[in-house]
Amino acid sequence: MTRARDLGDFIADGAAAELVVDTTTLVVDSTNNRVGIGTASPATALDVVGNATITVADNSDALTIVSTDADANAGPILKLRRNSASPADNDLIGAIDWTSENSDGDEHDFLNLTARMRDVTAGSEDVAYAWTAYLNGTGREIQSFVNTDASAASMVFNEDSQDIDFRVESNGNANMLFVDGGNDRVGVGTASPTGTLTVNLGTDKNVSYSGSVGEVGSVPCLFGVVDDGSSLASIGFRGTDIRFATQAAERFRFGSSGQLGIGGATYGTSGQVLTSGGSGAAPTWADAASTAITFTAQADGAIDANRMAGIESNGKMKALFNVSSGSSINVEVATAARRIQISPVTENLYFYAWDASNSSITNHNKVALVQKSTGAVSANSLTVGTIVEINSDQPRLNDAVYDPDNQRITYFWATSGSSTINYRMYSFSGTTLTQTGSGSFSVTNLSTNYPGYMEATYNTTHNCIVLIYKTTDDGAYQIQLIDPGTTSLTLSSNTYAFGNYNSYTGRSVECAATGAHVFTVQKVSDNRAYVRAGTISGSGSSLALSLGTEVDVSTSDGYGGNPPMAIFDVPENTNYTNTMCVQHAHSTSYAKYCLFSLSGTTITARTQFTPYIAAGGGDCLEGAYVKTKGFVMQTWTQSNSYKQRPIDVTAATPVETGNERTISGSVSGSHGTSRTPIANGPGSDYCVTGFVYYTGSTYPKAQAIAQVDENFDNWAGYTESAVSDGATGTFTIFGPISGVTSANPQSFLYVQDDGQVTTSSNGNGAKCGIANGGGNGIIIRSREHDLYGN
Repeated sequence: MTRARDLGDFIADGAAAELVVDTTTLVVDSTNNRVGIGTASPATALDVVGNATITVADNSDALTIVSTDADANAGPILKLRRNSASPADNDLIGAIDWTSENSDGDEHDFLNLTARMRDVTAGSEDVAYAWTAYLNGTGREIQSFVNTDASAASMVFNEDSQDIDFRVESNGNANMLFVDGGNDRVGVGTASPTGTLTVNLGTDKNVSYSGSVGEVGSVPCLFGVVDDGSSLASIGFRGTDIRFATQAAERFRFGSSGQLGIGGATYGTSGQVLTSGGSGAAPTWADAASTAITFTAQADGAIDANRMAGIESNGKMKALFNVSSGSSINVEVATAARRIQISPVTENLYFYAWDASNSSITNHNKVALVQKSTGAVSANSLTVGTIVEINSDQPRLNDAVYDPDNQRITYFWATSGSSTINYRMYSFSGTTLTQTGSGSFSVTNLSTNYPGYMEATYNTTHNCIVLIYKTTDDGAYQIQLIDPGTTSLTLSSNTYAFGNYNSYTGRSVECAATGAHVFTVQKVSDNRAYVRAGTISGSGSSLALSLGTEVDVSTSDGYGGNPPMAIFDVPENTNYTNTMCVQHAHSTSYAKYCLFSLSGTTITARTQFTPYIAAGGGDCLEGAYVKTKGFVMQTWTQSNSYKQRPIDVTAATPVETGNERTISGSVSGSHGTSRTPIANGPGSDYCVTGFVYYTGSTYPKAQAIAQVDENFDNWAGYTESAVSDGATGTFTIFGPISGVTSANPQSFLYVQDDGQVTTSSNGNGAKCGIANGGGNGIIIRSREHDLYGN
C-alpha cells in the first residue's frame, strides 16, 4: 500500500471501493460488508481460506464467538463442515485436538475429539465420534458413539480396555454406579465391588454376583457378603411366592404360606413326602413309604395280632395290655353278703371279711384268706382258704391289719348301735387261719352308720397299729394307738381327735420316709378334704401322738354323700418332698386327687386332678396305690357295673394313664351297705378287689385286676401278626398299624381295652402315638402325660 498506484486504485473515481492486498491475501468487500482472507470473494462477514492461528500472550480468551440475536433459536453456532465433492462412508468429518509441549519441548496431543461419517447415504446418514485421551503417552479411546446401523447404535466407554474406572454420583451416594475397570467389576452403592456385580444395601450388607464361586463351580452365583469381601453374609428373597426355573420351565416354588411346590403350584397333600425321580426326572409328591421299623423277639405268653407289646427283663415280649384280668371267684355261695373288707397281708395274700346277712345263716361274721397264684394274673389266679365263722354278729364296722413284726392279722369289728370294738388275732399258714387271741374295748358314742367309719393301718417305724373310728358326739374321728402282741393288744392310755365339727370318712397312712402318720377326713361343713400329720412316740400304753396343723388340700367342695376316701404315700413322686396323695369323690360323677408334700408335720398342698367317673360313682369310689407301677387303681360303680382305671400320681399333676375297664356287670349295694374295697399287697404289681355280685342272690366276690400290665414304661413294639407263647415274632416300632389306614397325619392314636391301637378314643382309649399318613403310625412315648406334657 506504499505505491501511489495501489492507493489510488482503492479510492479511484470517488466511489465505493475495496481494500485488496495481493489479490486474495486480504480483501475487504465494502459493498457486502465482508472480509476475505485467502479469498477474493468472501461469502460471510469473515471468510478465511487456509489455516488460521490465534495467539495470545496471556490467559485471556483467544477466541470469542458472540451472538446478539434475541430469539429462542440456537446461537452462537460453531460449525465444522467437511465440504467434500466425493463424500464416502467412514470418512472423518472433523477433529478437535488439545495439544501442548511435553518435557522435551515437543508439541504433543493430550485429548482429541473426532467425528466420522458412518453412512453418507442421503436420508439415512449415520455418524460416529470418539474422545481419545492420552494415557502413558498413548492415545486411548475413552468414550465414543458408534452407529453401524439403525439397530446397533451404542455409547461406549473405555473402548481400548484400559484400567479406567467409571463412576456416577447421586445426590447422596458418591458411588451410586461404579465400574471397576481394572478388576472388571460393577458396584452399585460401593466403590469396592467384590464380585462381577455388587449391590451395597448398608454396612456389611452386600448382594454380589460372580461368574465363578468355588462352592458351586464355574457357574454364576448370587451371594451375600460383608463390605471387605472377607466373609459371607446372610441373604434373603421375598415375594408373594418364590419360583425357580431351568430352561423354559418352572421347577420349584415356595408358596405364599411356605408350602413347597414341584413344577409350579403342585404342593401334594398333607402327609406326603418328596420322592426322587432319579437323575432324569424331577421329584414328585408321594404317600409316605410303608416300610416298617421292626425287630424279632420271643413271646412270653400268646400275643394277639395288632396289639401293643412290652419287653421284659429277660428280653422276651409280653402283651402290654392283658385282656384277661382274672376271673372273679365266689368267696362264698348262697349268701346275702354285704360290708366287705379286703386287707393286704403279703404280696399275694389278702384277708377278706364280710357280713353274711342271710337270716338262715347262724354265723354272719365271716373271714377268709384269699391267695393269688404266683406269676401273671390269669383266669383262675385266685383261691379262697377255709372260711372262718366268727360269731353271729352282723359287723356294721370292720377292718383288718397285718402286723409284720409279730406276723399276726388283727380283725376289728363293731355291731350296729354298739359302743364296743371287738378284735381277733390270727396267725396263718398258707390260706389257713389260726386264732391266737381275742378281746374288746369300749368306745364312747361309737358311730356305726357306715362301714367306712373304721380303718386300721400299721406304722412300721413305731411298730404299732393306728385305729381310727368315728364318734357321734361331734362327728370327729378318734385315733387309738395300739401296741400289738401275738395274743393280745395293748391300747394307749390316750385317744386323739381329728376332723372336729363333724367329718365324713377318715383314713390314714404312714409316710415311710419319716415315720409320721398322716390322717385325712372330709368335713361336713364344707365337704373339703383336710389333712393332718402326727409323730408317734413311746410304746405300750404310753404310745403318744403329736398332731400338726390341719390343712385343706382340696381347695374345692367335695361330694357330701358320705363317700369313702383314701390317702397314699407316694415316694415315687419326686416332684415334691415326701409326696402324698388324697383321693375322694368331688361329686357323684367326678373324683379328686390332691397331691401334697410333708415336712415334719407341716402339710403343703400342691396340685389336683379331677377325672370323670360316671354318674353315681361317687358313692363307691375306692383306690389302692400300686407302688411298683406308680399309679392308683381307681374303682367305682356305674349303675350295676363295676369300673376301674389307673391314675398316675407320680407326675407333677396326677393324670389318667390307662383305659376305663369293666370289672363286673352285676354289682349290688351302695356305700351304706356294702363297699367295693380294693387292696394292693406289698411289692405286688396288681390289685385284688372285693364286691357283692348280684343275680338274684348277693354273693361276696373277689377278683384280681391285671390292668397293671397296662404299663407304658416297658413298651417296645406292636404285633402285626399273632405270636404264640414261646414263638419268635416280629414287632413293629413304626409302620403299618391296623386301624390307622384312613387316619389324617398327626392325628392321635389310642390304645383300646384289648390293647389294639386305633384312631378312636371311644371315650376311654388312652393316647399312645400319632398317625403318620399312608396307613402308618408310630408309638412315641410312655405314659399319656409324658407324651402330651400334662
